[in-house]
Amino acid sequence: MNDPQVLDHPLFVTLRDTLVSLLHNYLNNQTIYQLGKDISSLISLVQHDQIKDEIVKQQGLPLLIRCATEPELIKQGEGNKWSLEILLALTFNKEAFNNIKNNIGFIEHLRTLLHSTDDDVKRFVEGILWKLEQDKKGIESTTVPSNDQYDIMLSYSHRNKDLCYAIYDRLIKDGFRVWIDRENMHGSPMDAMAHAIESCQYVLVCMSEEYKQSPCCQLEAQYAFQKRRPLIPLIMTSRYKPDGWLGIIVSGKIYIDIPKLTIDSAYIVLKKEIDAYRKERNSLDEASSRKPPLVHDSVSQIPAPSKILPTTGMTSNAQRSI
Repeated sequence: MNDPQVLDHPLFVTLRDTLVSLLHNYLNNQTIYQLGKDISSLISLVQHDQIKDEIVKQQGLPLLIRCATEPELIKQGEGNKWSLEILLALTFNKEAFNNIKNNIGFIEHLRTLLHSTDDDVKRFVEGILWKLEQDKKGIESTTVPSNDQYDIMLSYSHRNKDLCYAIYDRLIKDGFRVWIDRENMHGSPMDAMAHAIESCQYVLVCMSEEYKQSPCCQLEAQYAFQKRRPLIPLIMTSRYKPDGWLGIIVSGKIYIDIPKLTIDSAYIVLKKEIDAYRKERNSLDEASSRKPPLVHDSVSQIPAPSKILPTTGMTSNAQRSI
């Protein structure tokens, strides 16, 4: 299902169109309580950009919003939850995102769901609202200096948590400062995630089909990518090959295949990879510290004491150490 050729296969196209048609028919017939199972079928498909485009093209977005706000589905639980997950995935489609951003009534409804007792509902709602907030801030693909509060952040799907926890335990035993969502969650989960990425040196991307299908995992990985954090990709399930948005993010990097190597052998390779990143970072820091301070040519024409800062506003190493 991940092969681009499969996406153009007539059977796949038929399935896609059928699912969109189901949304229309059920809503028009007022049999909304039957939607839960059919909507959940869309979740594994909506990761594909072609499917996102088709949902927008077929006017599926307002129908999904209606599903997410329909009292009967909210009471039922599942259909409402899956609608929100699909809508979170659709925020990665520019046209869908702009439509959601301009739907004030829906955004107000999302805020009421922040108090939901369903953890999944809260997680999907927080993800959508967080993306909207980041859009207001004008998030850029820039390197944010890490305060080095953590050495490593683990980004993973909870479907792969056992293997991820095994990696975490080994890292902690070896003295690494590791951020993982099971122990470091305070306040908004999305804000905690963003803070962790901005406060770590490296991000371990624990790749699997479940990871790729999760819009919450996509939020994490793309934020780390935008902030230019070094990504170390780990394969969590046998024979998995990343593609789509995940394949783009880890393109050109060496994958550490845990099932193929076994956990202990893979961990040795992981430590070597971390050491290589650290040496590279230290070399860059040393090279940067050896650079002379930048001085504008016009400074030499102005008689002034040596303590006056260069006109560029940059300070020398001696001045920084004061």
